[in-house]
Amino acid sequence: MKNQQPSDLPLRRSWFYVSLLRVIRPVAAARMSNHLPLWNALVGHVILASIAFVACITSVALLGPDYQHQGLSTIQKLLKPWFELWNEIERRPQNAIGVGLFLGFIELAFVVTALCVVACGARDEPLRRSFAHAFRQTWLHTINIAVFAILCACFINMTESVRHEFNRRIESKMAPYPQPPKNVAPGSPEQKAYNKAVGKWYQQRSKLVSQTAPILYRYNDEACVAMCITAGFLALATLFAAAGANRPTDPIERDPNCECCGYNLTGLTTDGACPECGQSIIESVGENIRLGPPWERAAKIGHIRAWFQTARISIFDPSGLGKSLKTQQMTNAHQSFFGWTMSANFAFTALVLSVFMLIVENERMSQNDWEFILFGVPLISFVISLAQFVFLQLATLNIGFRYSWRNKKNLLGATSRATSYCSAYLIVWTILVSLTGILAYLIYLKGILATIFGFYGTDTFVAAGWGITILILLLIQQILITRAVQAAQYANT
Repeated sequence: MKNQQPSDLPLRRSWFYVSLLRVIRPVAAARMSNHLPLWNALVGHVILASIAFVACITSVALLGPDYQHQGLSTIQKLLKPWFELWNEIERRPQNAIGVGLFLGFIELAFVVTALCVVACGARDEPLRRSFAHAFRQTWLHTINIAVFAILCACFINMTESVRHEFNRRIESKMAPYPQPPKNVAPGSPEQKAYNKAVGKWYQQRSKLVSQTAPILYRYNDEACVAMCITAGFLALATLFAAAGANRPTDPIERDPNCECCGYNLTGLTTDGACPECGQSIIESVGENIRLGPPWERAAKIGHIRAWFQTARISIFDPSGLGKSLKTQQMTNAHQSFFGWTMSANFAFTALVLSVFMLIVENERMSQNDWEFILFGVPLISFVISLAQFVFLQLATLNIGFRYSWRNKKNLLGATSRATSYCSAYLIVWTILVSLTGILAYLIYLKGILATIFGFYGTDTFVAAGWGITILILLLIQQILITRAVQAAQYANT
């Protein structure tokens, strides 16, 4: 093992110290936690998850509207949700199975998240260490997720209390709700008068709400969704930043090989050629090989120019991208490229959905439609971007593990870099999916298939065609990543 400078040596801290530091400085805490045993991180994960669960129930008791106007003391408020939960389980024992399944689903989500993190934090090391690092960082990240979950629970209960209190004030200012008449026939004058009184009551209530309702009442659901989305995004971003932080690893000595075919070049001179494929040896072991894609030289050529050059290479020449990637000397430049690309893809998806909404509704845009563009479109865009992100990470794990197993070398880190640079294709994917979606809508709207083939139910065929198009485009994404990794698998640097 090479001698490390004192600044490169990892600080060894306790689990408690690392967990507290993780809330405010996740990257620094990650660098201090590589020595922690997995069982230590798992036990801490269980403890912190239990504390978060108790804290969320406590927020319901203290801030929820159901316990605010019952004349209960603070202790009674704290204990009542637990008694209600226990009574519900005693009354219907199958509810305990539901609680267990919910907790199992949460743990499954942690496992899937850890698998998505594996490639991001992988280095030139044995595969088991990369998997251990991913699970360690995911379990240690429980405290961050717990903080975000508690904040979301408090915010949701606070907004529900605002809504409940406003409803009480509105009802106190209004006349009582009309009582239905007894023993009257439908359509009778008494029934019509009652229906008219109910309509007038709701009109009065709507007028009071529109004039005096606070913003948290008007946009209660949207605010809660926005809060949860923001918390989820921050939790994922800090987790991947922590998992991908630079960390010292023991260098693995390997024989030089041909970067074209993998032939062992030990004992051959640099002025010769590979006996297997004929490629010049100097192209495999020279000093100026694998300089990295243009984005890693963005400081010299400019970030905008570097992004477009890298995007062009990743889409039209993925093998050329793979030939420029290093597999043993890892950098984090690809993370910034991936972050900017996913942010641009999110904004572009929201723009496309908004334009599509304007085209569909044309001149019939109502207030609800504008509120959907303001709140619903970002939510849908986030869900689409999250699905793309999960697909990319699972594809990275699949491709990287296969080539690592085949070459007896950890290529998960190189695959993660290839995936990050190939993420530029997602913008092309969004454009093509949007165009095919608009075309599918127009075909459905005009009934073209029904006119040509003489049958109805064209919405099913249009949806199926659009779904097949999406799957084909996702397959192309995986092909681009595979070709890049194929070109990087024999790298000597």
